Amino acid sequence: MLVVNFCFSLDHKHATKHIGIGANEFSSSHTAVGLQVASEFLDAHEQCYDEPVMVTNVVATITALEAQAAASLFLSDNLGDRFLASAPKLDSTAHAWRVPILLAYPFIGPVGQTGEILVNATSEEIISFTPLEEMKATARRLYEENRDAIEAAFLLPRNA
Repeated sequence: MLVVNFCFSLDHKHATKHIGIGANEFSSSHTAVGLQVASEFLDAHEQCYDEPVMVTNVVATITALEAQAAASLFLSDNLGDRFLASAPKLDSTAHAWRVPILLAYPFIGPVGQTGEILVNATSEEIISFTPLEEMKATARRLYEENRDAIEAAFLLPRNA
């Protein structure tokens, strides 16, 4: 887990800004994100005199691909093979990756979103997910709405 610490203090003669980054493991991209956030924080709080301010911000340590893989494993354990974990988006407020779940068919691809899985941004733990029965019901509705295109795709001749 990467933790970025921001310290800021001013006295009457000069200003000092301190940015400390400590972690078990981190990459240069995480450091750059932390420094950018620190710079924005410090610039926004320059009116605080004679009082140090400390903010701790947790930065994602698993990649979007790792979050997508965790969601895919969850889907394979709990739902059929037509459910697809799509491109995750980082939700910094929730400290989680939001992974959209799509219904997809061979030859035509995704036909619509059935739900969402939240994956912890600092581990591959599943935080929450759309209820499985709700995803199945949405999938049935999407299938019915796209039935003609789905069935037609399977009737087309394929090169072996």
